[in-house]
Amino acid sequence: MTDNSSYKSRSSFIAGIFDHVMFSKKDIGENIENGFFEKIIKDVDFYSDEIVVIFTCLRFEIYIFVNTDDKLRKIYDVFLKNKLKILLQEKDIIDRLTHLCSGELSEITGELQIREQVINTFESHLEEKSNLKNIFYLALKNSDLFRKSNNFYNNDNYATIALKIINDSFDKNLKSFMIIGAGMISKEFAKACNSLKDKINSIVIADIEKKKSKELARILEIKNIEIIDIQQINIFLNKVDAIFVAAGGKYKIYGYKDPLFIVDITCPPMLIMENSPRTKIITILDDNFQKKINQINNSFNLSRQK
Repeated sequence: MTDNSSYKSRSSFIAGIFDHVMFSKKDIGENIENGFFEKIIKDVDFYSDEIVVIFTCLRFEIYIFVNTDDKLRKIYDVFLKNKLKILLQEKDIIDRLTHLCSGELSEITGELQIREQVINTFESHLEEKSNLKNIFYLALKNSDLFRKSNNFYNNDNYATIALKIINDSFDKNLKSFMIIGAGMISKEFAKACNSLKDKINSIVIADIEKKKSKELARILEIKNIEIIDIQQINIFLNKVDAIFVAAGGKYKIYGYKDPLFIVDITCPPMLIMENSPRTKIITILDDNFQKKINQINNSFNLSRQK
């Protein structure tokens, strides 16, 4: 899992990788909960001149630029101790970012959302003139060329899979949703929901930031939209058929009538529930979710071969 070659100063860049290929999604979720990744960031941040962290339910990737060999060595030792895969060569880091942005390293092959996630991360955490940003833009250009030359465009992602699972389960009886979280993946879910606008009567949006909820509402083509604070979730549970969750942290739900149907794509799951044997909650660790991923990947690969 780790580059075990002896340390040599090859460049001023270093990257540490911990992802779903090396470890299970369950392992990643547990390490998010126990603060393992936050500790690594804290340990290396002091020595870093530029640092970017790509952090999702499938990966923890940390990219660093330093201006001395001593700093590079200290960061290397932290990565080695914590069993991260280590990249030291600038060309290897560019190659990693190229394949990451192309969607080739995603669980859903060729998905487009990862590109936007990585762009937002690099652009929001670095100054305009930055050594890390320079190599990132080169990788981004390479990834766009890769997508184009290999027809590598998959419109499916975790959000579209969640909607397919919910829609399949409710058939014609799906009338209302609650969306918890108003970030990027919820926006993808909202776009997917618009395909069912003639079927869905209402949507409730819950987030800690009202501004983000309003941005999400503008994407939806559903007539009846209600925006609530995340602390009001329990009041609205019995007014919706299904709940889509893409928000961090933990929140206990109670006082609802069984059954609820919940798809929680956060890792670890956000919602903490009372004992509810009839309520169905599906996470990205669920067999049904993985089955949908496999079906989409097989279909995507077949369509590219035609």
